[in-house]
Amino acid sequence: MADNREKLDAIYSEPVVVKNMLGSWEPLSWTLESWKEKINRTRLAVRIGELDPKYTHPQWERFTKVKTVPIDDLFSSPQYRSGGEWMYFDYNYMREIFPAEVLGKFDWSVLGLQGRDGSDSTLWIGSKGSHTPCHQDSYGYNLVAQMYGTKSWILISPQHTERLMPTRVPYEESSVYSGINFKRLSANPTHILERLRNVPVHMVTLEPGDVLYVPRKWWHFVQNQSFAISVNTWVECPEDDEARLEEALVRVQAATLAQSLSRDEAKLLLNPNEDDLIDADINKLADLTLDITKHVQRGERCAQNWPRFGDAAVRVDPTLLDIPETGLPDNSSPAHENPQFRLFNLMTSQSVISLAAESIKSSHS
Repeated sequence: MADNREKLDAIYSEPVVVKNMLGSWEPLSWTLESWKEKINRTRLAVRIGELDPKYTHPQWERFTKVKTVPIDDLFSSPQYRSGGEWMYFDYNYMREIFPAEVLGKFDWSVLGLQGRDGSDSTLWIGSKGSHTPCHQDSYGYNLVAQMYGTKSWILISPQHTERLMPTRVPYEESSVYSGINFKRLSANPTHILERLRNVPVHMVTLEPGDVLYVPRKWWHFVQNQSFAISVNTWVECPEDDEARLEEALVRVQAATLAQSLSRDEAKLLLNPNEDDLIDADINKLADLTLDITKHVQRGERCAQNWPRFGDAAVRVDPTLLDIPETGLPDNSSPAHENPQFRLFNLMTSQSVISLAAESIKSSHS
């Protein structure tokens, strides 16, 4: 049994790209007109960002804008949008977009995940240059199917977390961001670049039909190299229950701090999708934390459900980033200049929150 566990750890401990296993997926043959027809909406709420912003910190969501546009505006911008902007229809639950007969066409059972399809997946459509800042997901592992165009990934092992300036500002449940600007490395201070100089990274550009396996807790920076469409599914892991308790503790801290700040300061603390914490009932958040604690203590973990790659998996070998010799004096955002936010980051660091989770479990055993 131990030998089998070690073998599984070796297979699933690093990212791999799976080739030629989505041949049965009809959506791979869809044209852009087909995608528009299947989405069946005349307008979409998209996120728009600058290709070359004047600030030097990562392009947090708070520094982008959300706008509802005709669907043709998104699909008619295969390269950069006019005005130096990118456009992203990102992180959209497919079950809220497509009917059941379409969801079934995204069948993850070809990778051994029986019963999982588009209803358990999210959709990402964006123009060239659209991207997600470097971050770490708190739950599950990730499978990403590239459907159209090309998308580049930089992946970094969690063992190098402290080199990546982890931050909970902006706060988003289940996401820990890196304070490093991977979109433009030269915009980082020299001392930050030195931290990255010898960190191994795994870089890959996905093409249509590729599936990327992202191991649990691996850091990743993602950017469209062309107009691109991808579909992903996060698969639960047994460790997720413990992570949910830790995230619940962070959430209480985030809400407590947000409610002590001015509205403008709170919006710097929070990712836009967490603005409801400004008016949240902290007692209810605390009660939810205790409920999660009881669930963890019952030991009702989900079973580990690993994908199956067969001989189609290609390991993404590590390399080093091309680090500029010098950077800029400072890349702090207004959020990170606030001493209350610096204290919040200390109080919600992984080491502190892990101790707090152990303490609350002990006190309620």
